Amino acid sequence: MLMRPRGGACTCPSQRGSAQFNMAATRLAAAVLLASLTSSSALQHPSLTIVNEWGDRLEEELYNIVRKYSGVEELKNFYRDHSVNLNVVDVDGQVLVQQTAKEIDGLLSKKMKALETVVKAAEDLALNYTYDPNLAIEDVHWYDAKNLADGDPILTYDPQFRKPINRTYSAIHLPTDIWKGDPKIANELKWSDKLDEVFYANTVEDPGLLWQYFGSSKGPFRNYPAFQWESPGTVDLFDVRRRPWYIQGASSAKDMMILIDNSGSVHGLTLTLIKRSVQELLKTLGENDFVNMAWFNTEAHYVSCFDTFVQANVRNKKVLEVAVLEIGDGNMSDFGKGLEFAFRAFDDFNATHTSQGARCNKIIMLFTDGGTERPVEVFEKYNKDREIRIFTYAVGPPAYSTSALKWMACENKGYYVDIPAVGAIRQKTQDYVAVLSRPMVLSEEKQFMWTNIYLDAMGMGMMTTITLPVYNKSEGSQEILGVMGTDITLAQITKFNPNREVGPTGYTFAINPNGYILFHPSLKSQEQTYTSFSEKALLEYRLGYLSEPPNVDFLEVEPDNPSKEDVRKKMIDRDSGAVTIETFVRSQDERYVDLVNRTYIYGPMNSTIFSLGLVLPEYRQKRIEVENIDIPTGRDYLQTQRSALFIAPWQFCDDVLTNASHADFLQDILEKLSGFDFPTECNEPKLKHLLLDTVVTESLAEFWNNKAVDFKSQDLDSCSVTGNACNATCSNARFNSSDGIVATFVSTEGGITRVFPESECQDFEDRRDTWQQTFFRRSLDNDYFIYSVPYNSYHQNWPVNYTIMATSSVTLNDMGGIKPAVVGVKLDPEIILGTMLHITDQCPGGPSCSDVSRSCRDSENLLCVLLDDGGFIVTTNQDEQVGDVGRFFGEVDGHLMRELYNRSVYRREEAYDFQASCKKEQPKVASAGSRVSFVPRLNLADALNLQWWTTNAAWAYLQQNVYGILFSTSSTMAEELGEEGSIDENVSCVRLQHEYYLGPEVQLYWSADCGNCSRTMTARQLRYSNLLLVVADPLCNSCNNTPVIQEPQKTNNPDQCTVTPRYRRGPEKCYDHHKDEDASHCGAAALAAPSLFATSIQLSFLLFIMKLFGAT
Repeated sequence: MLMRPRGGACTCPSQRGSAQFNMAATRLAAAVLLASLTSSSALQHPSLTIVNEWGDRLEEELYNIVRKYSGVEELKNFYRDHSVNLNVVDVDGQVLVQQTAKEIDGLLSKKMKALETVVKAAEDLALNYTYDPNLAIEDVHWYDAKNLADGDPILTYDPQFRKPINRTYSAIHLPTDIWKGDPKIANELKWSDKLDEVFYANTVEDPGLLWQYFGSSKGPFRNYPAFQWESPGTVDLFDVRRRPWYIQGASSAKDMMILIDNSGSVHGLTLTLIKRSVQELLKTLGENDFVNMAWFNTEAHYVSCFDTFVQANVRNKKVLEVAVLEIGDGNMSDFGKGLEFAFRAFDDFNATHTSQGARCNKIIMLFTDGGTERPVEVFEKYNKDREIRIFTYAVGPPAYSTSALKWMACENKGYYVDIPAVGAIRQKTQDYVAVLSRPMVLSEEKQFMWTNIYLDAMGMGMMTTITLPVYNKSEGSQEILGVMGTDITLAQITKFNPNREVGPTGYTFAINPNGYILFHPSLKSQEQTYTSFSEKALLEYRLGYLSEPPNVDFLEVEPDNPSKEDVRKKMIDRDSGAVTIETFVRSQDERYVDLVNRTYIYGPMNSTIFSLGLVLPEYRQKRIEVENIDIPTGRDYLQTQRSALFIAPWQFCDDVLTNASHADFLQDILEKLSGFDFPTECNEPKLKHLLLDTVVTESLAEFWNNKAVDFKSQDLDSCSVTGNACNATCSNARFNSSDGIVATFVSTEGGITRVFPESECQDFEDRRDTWQQTFFRRSLDNDYFIYSVPYNSYHQNWPVNYTIMATSSVTLNDMGGIKPAVVGVKLDPEIILGTMLHITDQCPGGPSCSDVSRSCRDSENLLCVLLDDGGFIVTTNQDEQVGDVGRFFGEVDGHLMRELYNRSVYRREEAYDFQASCKKEQPKVASAGSRVSFVPRLNLADALNLQWWTTNAAWAYLQQNVYGILFSTSSTMAEELGEEGSIDENVSCVRLQHEYYLGPEVQLYWSADCGNCSRTMTARQLRYSNLLLVVADPLCNSCNNTPVIQEPQKTNNPDQCTVTPRYRRGPEKCYDHHKDEDASHCGAAALAAPSLFATSIQLSFLLFIMKLFGAT
C-alpha cells in the first residue's frame, strides 16, 4: 500500500527535519571528504572480500537496530505471560474441509428446495390454467419493472437487497421487441401471477433467500421481489432467453459447428448480417458447450486457428468473434462440401478428443442466403441416424428459394429460421434452444444447473445462479415453459469459511467440474475498484459491467505447479485428499512472490457440483484459542493512553457497521463490551481474541515508552485518545535516536494495531485490516525482517518524507510455532543511507578504504544500492536516483538488473493475469463508405417475374441509400453495447506479470563486457533480511541500458490456438434425443411485420418499371 506523505493526515507537524535537507547535508559531507582523497581514477573496485565485510557489518547493524526497538523478543514473553488465558489447539484441515462443505451444502440445499417448490407450483398452475384467446394485457394485474420509479409508493428500501423493493409482488420485464398486445403474453402473465404467493412463502421458510425469478420461453421475466428495472445502458436489449443461466437450464450441453456460406451471392449486406448473427449465436454458448466455425463455397475451411471443437469459454469465443469478421466472399455455393466438412469434423473430434467435448447434443448451424441444393448423399453417408441436428438460417434479402433449407432442417431434426434484417437477429439466434429442450421435457427428468460466477446487474455483488427447467405437463407436450432460478451470493457462501482456523495466509476455495473457480481469495471481484501499482499512471480502473465475465480457472489464480494440476483433477473427479506443495505465493500488492510450503486439502460438496479446497501454511499446524479474558480490563486497554490503537474493520457483531469511521467503529465495539458478558449478537471467539491482543500489546506499548532509552518522556495525560485513534495530541512525543527510529508498531492476528508514538499513526489509518496488509502476510511467511518502502510509480507525487519499514513475525516455537503478531519499525532513510556510507568507509584490517578501493561515498565512481527481494530500490548513494527510491531497479539501471537476473542473483516468476481489465480501444473510422452492394441471382423463371424485379430493386435501393444511415449506426452501437445494452469503458484482457525474487544466498563478483568498456559488479545478500547490497561501477555508454519492466503488460499471449485444453468433466446427465420427440415442427418464417416504408419503396419501383415498359 502506498504511504501518504508524513504529516498529511495527523494534525501534528512532523518532528523530524526535512529528509531532503538531511540527505543534502550527508551528500555535502561526502563531497568534502572526497575532496581530500586520492584521485578516484587510481582506486580499485572493491573486492568481494571487502564487499562481504561491508555486508557483514551492515546486516548486523540493521538487525540490532530493528530487533532492539521493535520489541520482537519482548512480545514473545508477553504472550507467554498470558498463556493461562489461552489454549494452543491443533488445526485439522481434513475436519475443516468436511465441516465447511457440510455447512455450505446446508445453505445451498435450502435454495434447491425452494426452487423445487416453486417449479412444481409453476407446472401445476400452467397445467390447470385455461387459455383465453381474447385476454388483453390491460385485464391482467402486473407491475412493469421498467415503469417502476424511485419513490414509487409500492417500493420500500430493503437493506438485504440494497434497494427499494416490494416483498408482496413480483415485477415483469418484457423485452423491447415483444408486442404487449399479443394474447399469449397476457395469458403468460395471468397464469404465472400466482407464483408471487409461492415466492413469498419461500422467503418465510428461508429468510436468506434472495432474488427468485421465472424466465418464460415466451419472453416475460418475472422477478421477485419487485424492484425498479435499471437498464445498464441507453438501450434496453435485455431478453431473459439470452441469459447464460436460462440457456444452460433450458437444454443440455452441445457440440456446435457453425457453417457460413461465403459464396459470391452473400456479398454486402447479407454477409454483414451473417457475421452479426454468428456473433450473437456465440453469446448463447456457455462453458459446458464446445464450438467451432467454418466457411464454405466450393471448398471449406475453418475460420480461425482452431482445427477442432473448443470449449465455449470467453477467450475461445473471442477468437471466433474476431475471426468471423475477416471472412470474405467469392465463388459458388456448395452445401454438400460444407456439410461434409462439418460431419467429418465431428467424426475426427469424437475419435481424437475422448476427454473433451460436451458429449451430448451435436448440432450444425448453417447460415446462408438460400439455395436449391439438397445434399441427400451426404446425409445418407454421415447422418443416417440423424444423431446430428441441423439448423438452417436464411439471412438477408431473398436471393434463392429457401425450400431446400427447410428440407435440410426437417430431415435432420432441426429447425429453419428466416433472418431478414438486423432487428431479427437476437431473437432468431436463440430459437434453437426450444428445439434442444424437447428431449429433456419428454424425459420428465430435471437436474440443477449452476452458472459460472458473475456480477449481479441488480447490485448484489458476485454471485452464482442455480436453475431448474419448468415443463408443460399437458399430455403429449414437449414444450418447455421456461427456467426458474434463484441467486446465491459469494458473500453468503464464504461466510462459512473457517478463516480464524486457517489464519491470515490460509484460505478456502471451490471449483466446478470445468475447473473454474466459484470463490477464491485471488478472484478479482468485478464490482471492486482497484488502484494497481502496476498501472503507468496509477490510475483507478474497474472491470465494470461486462456482458460476460471471464471464466477463471483454478490454475489461473494460483502460480502453476504440476502438483496443483493433480489437485485440480482430483477435485473435478470429486475425490478427497491432501498434499503439501512447495509453491510461490503472490503478495497482496502483486509486487512480490515468496516460495513457501502449503498443504492443500480437498473434498466434494455432496449436494452440488462443486468441490471445496482448503490451503494451510506450513506454520499453521496450531492456533490460539482464547479461553477466558476479563472484559472490563480489555475494554479499558482499548481506550489506551500509551499508543495509537486501531481495530480491524471486521464483523465482530452483526449490528456493527464495518464501513464506519474508526472512531465510530471503536465506540460501537466499546458499547458492546459495556457489560461483563459477551452479547449474543457478537462473535465471542473473535472478541476474545481481540481483547487478548489488546491486553498483551498494552505491555508492548509500555515497553516502547519505558525501555526505549532515547524516548523523551512526557505526561501521558496529554496523549489521551478520546475516541479517535489518530488525533496526534502528543505532538512532542517521539523517538530521538541516532539509530533512526521514527516509529514502532505491532499488528496482530486478532485485529489490533498499535503505533508508537501516536504522531506517526497516519500511515496506519488505511491499514486497520491487518490480514490484508502485504507486510503482515509476508512477515508471517518469512523468518527474517522484511524491509519495504512505498511503491514509487514515478508518475505521481511521491512522498518526500517517506520511511523504510522493517517488519518481522513473532514466532513462539515453544507454543507450537504459532505466529500471533507482526512487529515493525519505521526507519529514517537518511540514517540507513548514512549507516551504509559509514560502513563502506571501513576495510578489513584497517580503518579506511580510501587508499585501497572506492567507497560508497564516491558516488561519482561507484554505485551502491540496497534493493529488496523484489528488486525495488530501498536506498542509493546516487544523487540523481534519490527520487527513484521505491521504483523497480530495472527501470533505473536496466543493464545492471539484467546482469543480476542473468547471473541468477534474481529469478523471475511469470504469470498471466486473465482477470485484468483494459480500456477499450476505439475502433478506427474508415473514410470510405459502406461496401454493401446487392447482386441478385437471376434465372429464366425470375426474369419473367415482375415481383422478383421489384423486390430486388427495392432491396438494392434500401442497401445503397438507407443502410449507410441506419444499419451502420446500429451496427456500431451493437458493437459497443454489452449483452444488456451497457457501453463498456473497459474490457477483459490478459496482462503478463513478472515478479522477481532472490535466489539462494548470494555473494557474487563479476565483470560485464560492454564492448568499448567493462563494468565490474558485486552483489551481497544481507542475512536476517530481504535486502541485497549491490556495488557496481557506473554505467558506461556502450552498455545496453534498455529498461527492464516489472509492471504487468497487456499481451495477446498465451495464444489460444496453442493452449492445451485442461481436464474437465461435463454435466452428468444428457438429454439429446427421445424416442417420442415430434420433430415435424421444424421451421418458421420471420415474425416481424413488413415495414410500411420498405413496402412503399417497393411499390414506387413497381410503378416506375410499369411506366418504363408501358404497362397500363
